[in-house]
Amino acid sequence: MVDRLEKLRKSFTKMSDDSLIAYVTDLRKDRMTSKHQDKQKKKTQKNIMDKLEDKLAGMDPEALRKLLS
Repeated sequence: MVDRLEKLRKSFTKMSDDSLIAYVTDLRKDRMTSKHQDKQKKKTQKNIMDKLEDKLAGMDPEALRKLLS
């Protein structure tokens, strides 16, 4: 871990200011995109679960027992 950090520090000190700014900007975009995708995934999973719960709640109790057995 320390070796990786040392390598990163050395590569950052060799980068020009513009390259370093571009690198950090790209990292930030990737992180923000990842957060957005995670949020969308959770929202989709919640919607699926809500629909499933609605279907199960509307089922005939006997059919529900058969399904779950």
